[in-house]
Parts: sequence; C-alpha cells; structure tokens
Amino acid sequence: MTTNDYPAPGHMPADVAAIWDEVVQAHTDVGDDTIARKVGAGLEAYCAIVADLRAATSKVAEHGVLVQDVRGAPVENPAIAIKNNAARELARIGDKYQARAPRARRR
Repeated sequence: MTTNDYPAPGHMPADVAAIWDEVVQAHTDVGDDTIARKVGAGLEAYCAIVADLRAATSKVAEHGVLVQDVRGAPVENPAIAIKNNAARELARIGDKYQARAPRARRR
C-alpha cells in the first residue's frame, strides 16, 4: 500500500488534502491496511476537522486570545471557539483514524 493508492479527492482544499495524505502515509508507515475502510467512513470529515483545528490554533497564536471587535473593544478571539469545537469532535472520533501497527496473529 502506498499513498498513491488512496489519493485525496480532487475537490478537497489543499490544507485538508495535505492532512489526508498525512493520515494515509501514517497508515502506510506502520503497515496498517485499515485505511481502505476509513476512506469510506468519514476520513474526509476527520481531515477537515484537523485542518480547522490547525488553522484556528494558528490564528490564536498569531492574533492572541483577545482581539478587537469592529468598535475596537477587546473580545475573545473567535478562533478559540472553532478550536474548542474541533478539539471536542476529534476527542469523539479521532481515535478511529489513528494508524496502528498490525497485531501479531495468535496461533
């Protein structure tokens, strides 16, 4: 299995497709062939959630916890809510998409 066997769908934004490739590569690296089932079971949504989390984390790091609203008043950075929502969703479904080395077969 290689990453070429499971290319990211063409309609995906570049940041989401990059995460898709990371997930497929991680499975390839450890010899986890369950990626075929995951492709049809929400991998695209998982990649989008990870992309949202990364983008929101970057925005918070770049702009800080407090930003200014349209009147110049300090407000919580809206990226924090996006980051928290993505983190909750990943806590719920993320383990399903982690690559795991195959277990040795019992005799």
